[in-house]
Amino acid sequence: MAAVRLAGSFSDAPAFGDESPHGDLEILTVLMSAPPVPAPRTYAPDNSADHARRVLRRAENSDRPGEETARLLRAAFAHHITQIFGRQCRVDGRDAGFTLYEHAFLLLDGSEVCLWEVEHTATPDGRHMCEVYGDEHAARQAMESRTRIC
Repeated sequence: MAAVRLAGSFSDAPAFGDESPHGDLEILTVLMSAPPVPAPRTYAPDNSADHARRVLRRAENSDRPGEETARLLRAAFAHHITQIFGRQCRVDGRDAGFTLYEHAFLLLDGSEVCLWEVEHTATPDGRHMCEVYGDEHAARQAMESRTRIC
């Protein structure tokens, strides 16, 4: 009876054995429908080639994207930054923070180049560290190797 009161009045509830298939059909329709199409990326034309240079420059990992990527990104005229992931956790008995960003750069030829930035404090002295990767999988693997939980 409490469930009936929450959903509406007693007269709104179906009689026992008189359940309509419309509710099941509605649930099935929602479950089987296509997910919403993500909104297109909005790029900001804001000194993007310099932003790309700064992202690459602050990368401390030895396997960061190299000169070929830096050369491509000199033609960036717009960019979009998305925070993909963020978490606080314990690593070796200390608090550590991890954040994953996607930096998407629009180039003059209309193509897109993405950098994946991992910011974390899972360092021996707890200091902030920045690593940059050329793909999301490599960035997530780097986080996982430092935390064993991501």
